[in-house]
Amino acid sequence: MTKFYKITKSITIFILFVFIISEVKAEDLDLNNGINDNVPAAGTKTKKWFLGGNVGATFGDLNQISISPLVGYQFSPEFSGGLQFIYNYSWQTVNEGQSNQSSINSNTFGGNVFLQYNPISEFYLKTEFEYDSYSNFQTTQNTTINQAVPFLFLGAGYSKRISKIATVNAGIKFDLLNNINSPYQSGTPFFYVGTGIGI
Repeated sequence: MTKFYKITKSITIFILFVFIISEVKAEDLDLNNGINDNVPAAGTKTKKWFLGGNVGATFGDLNQISISPLVGYQFSPEFSGGLQFIYNYSWQTVNEGQSNQSSINSNTFGGNVFLQYNPISEFYLKTEFEYDSYSNFQTTQNTTINQAVPFLFLGAGYSKRISKIATVNAGIKFDLLNNINSPYQSGTPFFYVGTGIGI
């Protein structure tokens, strides 16, 4: 088995596991407590602030794994926004199979401001402005190059409540800027899985 196949299989199993657990947990809550996800219980205060985060992966010419904790605020039942902090590790092989083949490894630190719109309770549209600082190490030349790159992401996803205060989500997004210094090809999809907890 190739490394790509093993990583893809692991991520697919993890995503399926999260959704199966969320469905079982949500059904259990509905049956035992008679909870309607869209209506807060009488006398309870709606949680406005939330913490969460995503894990993500992109595979192709450039491979990447990311961890992104976030803090957000629920402006209304449909709109939320916040700040997200980002760490990515990525790797790629350049000129694979040729005499000048080399590997590039990158550590990325950055952040974004996001706005999310939920037209229906479990489906959302999301936009993010992100600014990342890349530190790229090239093995053949033993050099490090630092770059800063802006992104403007537009995406959509699915969010499922698993308790009164917690959700899991999964989505896809695309970069609209395609900055000349971006390490990604135009049209590269970014997949992610995350959680949110009201505070």
